[in-house]
Amino acid sequence: MPESLLIIIAIIAVVWFWYSSVRLKELTTRIAIHTCNKEDYQFLDGTVAMIGISMRRDENGGLRFARKYQFEFSDTGSNRFKGHIFMIGDRLENIHLEDTSKSATSIIK
Repeated sequence: MPESLLIIIAIIAVVWFWYSSVRLKELTTRIAIHTCNKEDYQFLDGTVAMIGISMRRDENGGLRFARKYQFEFSDTGSNRFKGHIFMIGDRLENIHLEDTSKSATSIIK
């Protein structure tokens, strides 16, 4: 009986993590689109990709998943630059856009 309970708990945890990740990717895509529109850039490929995950403490000291997403944008339509979005839990921590003049710049929430 305890083994069955552990399996059920593990399955619930995996489903929760998957659902949370899908929901957060959709939110992050909307953030990237909004940022590109605000900066008058073209959001490329229509999606973001998660490139890192770790555990970090939020502003209240709680342990949360910290995720790093990457996307690409263009200022002319004929070039590509990288952007990164950092999320802690479901909260935006930082957005970093590669400067179109080749030096780095950050836009902090």
